Amino acid sequence: MKNQFGRRLYSRAEWQTKFSYICQLTRDNKLRQFSFRLLHRILTTKKELFKYRIASDETCIFCPISDSIEHAFIECTVTTSFYSEAFLWFNRVNNTDIGLSSKQRAFNDITDLKQLTDYQRRRLHLLVILLNQFTPANVLETTRLKMNIRVDGLIAVAN
Repeated sequence: MKNQFGRRLYSRAEWQTKFSYICQLTRDNKLRQFSFRLLHRILTTKKELFKYRIASDETCIFCPISDSIEHAFIECTVTTSFYSEAFLWFNRVNNTDIGLSSKQRAFNDITDLKQLTDYQRRRLHLLVILLNQFTPANVLETTRLKMNIRVDGLIAVAN
């Protein structure tokens, strides 16, 4: 395997399936855009913010490890516990016993879960998309970036 998001992770046909799921799973354009950006690895993390001198360092806001897409969605302990709590809730509400790997969570890959009904499968797909979009590290960095842009805009207007 090249890396967590490498080309060898899925075949070409499987990647095409992942992209086609984006439009099938939700009608919400923001969720579709987010899923598209995640699959294309064009989400902004502290690593990119540091590269463009918007952030003072590239470490994760929760742990002293260098931030990246892989870290934010797969490796971060805060993100992992966030996913665990959400899946505990899902299992309790739907009377299931689902546990997804980090690869399944990141790519919304739940095709192996044959024990789910169609309704439960759709709910789980949507939950994974929402969890990815509202991962704690992603939410905090996006909010911080938007605030920096607003402050910079206000300073520019004032000058």
